[in-house]
Amino acid sequence: MLTGYSRDVDEQYVDWVAKRMKIQK
Repeated sequence: MLTGYSRDVDEQYVDWVAKRMKIQK
């Protein structure tokens, strides 16, 4: 992740990726 991002944004990105992985499977 780029520096300057808050933990909230990082958590949202992880959650979004997890949802995409579930959808793909």
